[in-house]
Amino acid sequence: MHMSVGVARFPAHGDSGAALLRAADAAMHRAKHQAGATVVLFEPGMANRSGTLLEIEQALGAAIEQCEFVLEYQPKFVARSRELSGFEALVRWQRPGFGRVSPVEFIPAAERTGQIVALGALLLRLAAQQLRRWRAQGLAVLPVAVNVSPLQFEDAGLADWLLAMLSDHGLDPALIEVEITETAAITHMDRVLPQLARLRDAGVGVAFDDFGTGQSSLTLLRRLPITTLKLDRSMIEPLPEPAAGAVVRAACVLADALGLAVVAEGVETEAQAQAAERLGCTHLQGRLLAGPLASEAAAALLVKQP
Repeated sequence: MHMSVGVARFPAHGDSGAALLRAADAAMHRAKHQAGATVVLFEPGMANRSGTLLEIEQALGAAIEQCEFVLEYQPKFVARSRELSGFEALVRWQRPGFGRVSPVEFIPAAERTGQIVALGALLLRLAAQQLRRWRAQGLAVLPVAVNVSPLQFEDAGLADWLLAMLSDHGLDPALIEVEITETAAITHMDRVLPQLARLRDAGVGVAFDDFGTGQSSLTLLRRLPITTLKLDRSMIEPLPEPAAGAVVRAACVLADALGLAVVAEGVETEAQAQAAERLGCTHLQGRLLAGPLASEAAAALLVKQP
C-alpha cells in the first residue's frame, strides 16, 4: 500500500476545522495523482480544482442517463498504401451549459466513482449504433476500436453482454475492436484473459494499447489473445532518430513473430510515418493523416471506399 497525504495549515489555509478539512482533502486528491507514498501541502488554486472535480463527479450520472456523450472517430490507415483500415472511437462530453468537457477531466472522475462501467457500456452501444447507421447508408463499413476500462472487466459477463449487444444490432463481431491497457491486463488478469478469449473466439479484435509506456513483458504479450499492438506516441515522436528506431524495430519484430498488427500512434510528420513504415509498423494513426472526425466526416471517408 501507498499512503497519499494532504496537509493544510492553520490559519494560512483555513480558519476553522471544516475549512482546513476541505483544504487538506483538496491537497490529498493532488497527492493521489502522484506515484508512490506522497505528501502534498495545500495551495490556494487546489480549492477550485477540487470543487470542479466534485461537481463533475456529481453530474456524471445524469449525463450518462441522458446520453450527453458523443463519439468522434480517428482514422487508422494501412502503412505504405495509406488506405483507410478502420477507426478509433474517442468520447466527448457535450455538457449543456458548459460546452465540451475534456476526457482528461471526466474519465478519471468516472473511474473514481465507479460510473465508468455504465459509461463504457454506453460508448460501446454508441459505436454499434453508428456502425449500423453507416451500413444502412450503404457504406463500406470498417472496424471501430473502443477503449475498455479495467473496471469494466470487474463484470464477469462483459464479453457475453458485448456479443449479445452486437447481435441485437445485427453486426458482425469483427466490426468492433476492444482496446485494453497494460493496467487492465496485469491488474485484472484472472478476469481479463477468459473474457478476451471469449471475444477473440467470436471474432472481436483485441488491441493492446499504449505499448511502451509501462513494464510490458514478453510473457504478457504471449499470454494475451490480442490481434494488435499499438505503439504509444512516446515511441513514435523521436523518429527517425536511430536509437528510437531501434526500439520500434524490436517491437515490430516481436509483433510479427506473434502474428500481430502494429499501429504507430501519434504520427505527426511524414518523416515519422516513413520511418514507422520502414521499421515494420503495419498501420499508422495520427494527425498527419487525419485527426478525430465527427461521424459525418468519417462517413465521407467511407464513401470513398470500394
